[in-house]
Amino acid sequence: MPSEDTRVGPAGEVLAASIKRVRTARRLSYAELSRQLADIGRPIPELGLRRIELGERRVDYDDLLAISYVLQIAPVDLMVNKDATNESYPMTSELKFEAESVREWIRGADIRLAPFAAPEAIFAEPGTVIFDAIQWMPTERRKEVMRRWLEQDEDQS
Repeated sequence: MPSEDTRVGPAGEVLAASIKRVRTARRLSYAELSRQLADIGRPIPELGLRRIELGERRVDYDDLLAISYVLQIAPVDLMVNKDATNESYPMTSELKFEAESVREWIRGADIRLAPFAAPEAIFAEPGTVIFDAIQWMPTERRKEVMRRWLEQDEDQS
């Protein structure tokens, strides 16, 4: 039985189900997926893949990228099911957001999963969550996110 530290959380369960869904849709056996992962330098034994899909083994970042590559799918589309839009997405056992908001957040198209601050307050309060987050974005994405916030502000006026 996994310990409290290694147990797969609710978002990990969504990821595991997505991996299984895509793997079976692509008609890849555990053996074939394992072989392809080994071919690209990220070996995961068949048993490890089974345990991932059963929610008994966590997927780390390196695993996520390699599995996404082999399954020919963007990591975000494994993390948040393509059909999930307005339904609840379990970030943690305590935090749930609209699935589409989580997808946009993962993509880096939006950084607010909750209304931390209004668009006009982005620079009004240095040190806010929004300001702290946008400073780490590449310049072009930062401009796009800020443009979207300003458009949302105009739409709400």
